[in-house]
Amino acid sequence: MAKPKYSPETKLAVVNHYLSGKDGEQSTADLFGIERTSVRRWVRAWQFHGAEGLTAKNNHYSDEFKLVVVRAVISDRLTMREAAARFNLSAEILVRRWLDVYNDAGAEGL
Repeated sequence: MAKPKYSPETKLAVVNHYLSGKDGEQSTADLFGIERTSVRRWVRAWQFHGAEGLTAKNNHYSDEFKLVVVRAVISDRLTMREAAARFNLSAEILVRRWLDVYNDAGAEGL
């Protein structure tokens, strides 16, 4: 696995700064030299999973796990962002891809 661009310590510093209420997403992003979406993603990961949510993610997911995620999105009406945060996924686009495959080929396609 490639070395993560930002350490868990850096991510935690960003989360703590944002949650302190001193700055909003964009100001926090500017202060740390990161994208605003990273601030949002890291805060949400921390809220769902604590410090564990800020560590490197799995790059391979089992078919069973993908199906659990897809079914949760459908039954709980989750957004891609909510599903990625809830299941501690590396990227929201994974959820979209899995949903597309599921809609095209069913559970067997995953």
